Amino acid sequence: MLSTAVSFLAQTVRLSCPILLASLGGVYASRSGVLNISLEGCVLTGSLAGVIGSYYTGSPFMGLFLGILCGALLGLVHGFFTLTCGGNHAVIGTGINIFCTGITAYTFRAIFASSTTTTVKVKGFSNAGIPVLRNIPVIGPIIFKQNIFVFIAIFMVIFTYIYLYKTMAGLNHVSCGENSHAADSLGIKVVKIRYIATIVSSVMAAIGGVALSIGNINTFVEDMSAGKGWIALAALSFGRWNPIGVALASILFGLADAFQLRMQIAMTDAPYQYFQMIPYIVTIIVLIWTGRKGNLGPKTGEFFEKEAK
Repeated sequence: MLSTAVSFLAQTVRLSCPILLASLGGVYASRSGVLNISLEGCVLTGSLAGVIGSYYTGSPFMGLFLGILCGALLGLVHGFFTLTCGGNHAVIGTGINIFCTGITAYTFRAIFASSTTTTVKVKGFSNAGIPVLRNIPVIGPIIFKQNIFVFIAIFMVIFTYIYLYKTMAGLNHVSCGENSHAADSLGIKVVKIRYIATIVSSVMAAIGGVALSIGNINTFVEDMSAGKGWIALAALSFGRWNPIGVALASILFGLADAFQLRMQIAMTDAPYQYFQMIPYIVTIIVLIWTGRKGNLGPKTGEFFEKEAK
């Protein structure tokens, strides 16, 4: 019984990792005053980039590096059309999501196969974890016997919290989202901070995508993000744009995902599609609850205004 519970919690942590990384990226963008809806596309692109990089070099670290580059490029594109051209953040983000859905499917078929049924296995990151700490009873297998992305996510939660709330650079960052005109009057380079935050946001989501592909199953499947970028946005709202709250919200969604996988195994006679709906049902419930509690996030009322340079 204990081993089953430990295994379930370890799976929860592993499945929540891509959502957590993407939602942390959303924290950076939102706190600067940018609405980055393109997290889903970044996750999907990062997933494919990780597989391509690992496939051609034999190194999962090169896959991670390629995923970071693709995420940075998408963030730069998002920033150009929204911050420089003054485009609507929601429309631009949605357009990037649609573009990424098409380009990843095309690229995958062009490189690996001509059908959606073809699978390719690449070298991924090990779940061996930290040698000594992974042997700690209960907590070891749950936290320390994981792949590198879990440790990256934990580090980023701590780093993001310290950066936003304990450093002057973080306070400047937050002020851009709370009141950009006041920040600009104090000499803070609002557009520059928002550009950097948007790029960091997309990079974090892309790393989440790499974690999804070569961190878990070591392959790529078309549309394998399966809405995790959208779920990350829900975790961002549910966590009230706070790194700690976002981490807890991501664990909740990871728990729902792990639960539906266990239910598919336990109840083979039932249609598996019913169980696959569980994470999305939880997402809808969370969004309804969040809406009833009111918007307590950063004051980003200038999302759709062109900034004066």
